Amino acid sequence: VDGIFIFVRRRAMVDFTKPRFIAVEGIDGSGKSTQAKMLLKRLESLGAKAVFDFEPTDRRIGRLIREILAGSEKADPRTVALLFAADRLEHVTDKNGILQNLKDGTSVISDRYYFSSYAYQKLDMPLEWVMEINKWAKELARPDIYLFIDVPIDVCLERIQLSREFSIHIKCGVLAAESDDRKDHSDNQCNAHGKKGCFVLG
Repeated sequence: VDGIFIFVRRRAMVDFTKPRFIAVEGIDGSGKSTQAKMLLKRLESLGAKAVFDFEPTDRRIGRLIREILAGSEKADPRTVALLFAADRLEHVTDKNGILQNLKDGTSVISDRYYFSSYAYQKLDMPLEWVMEINKWAKELARPDIYLFIDVPIDVCLERIQLSREFSIHIKCGVLAAESDDRKDHSDNQCNAHGKKGCFVLG
């Protein structure tokens, strides 16, 4: 890990033994899932109740999003943005979701949350609109702690290529793995400028 940036809401610093909502962000291959699971084990070792979750979720809308990202389904970018917002709202309000876990005294560690939409969907549409469609999730469950895993893009690419036999297509910092056999990577536009542009915590 090149760096971990931590954003903490003031009230979360008072007593971490209480249930907290922790969101972990970073581009694909940054190790955010690994770090999130390590954090889960650490909290459990301290006697805290905690669960690991992720977005897109494994709920119905989340599964549809994964099919679109994998290329087996097609959708307009605006539709995808709305699906992410809907899946996120279910993630928050579902009977096994964020709010219910917090109510039951269980901390939630989420691999991705609304800042991912701010970063990725703003490439295709106005950021203000992306923020507007995610406002319900944000108002209902704002993370107490935000972790951003900052890793050089070339390192992330190497990890992805080692772990997946996919061709990697890059567009302005967004990593999309497709299961075809294309060999042409000439449209690789992923660079440090693109990464910084995508992950502005606004």
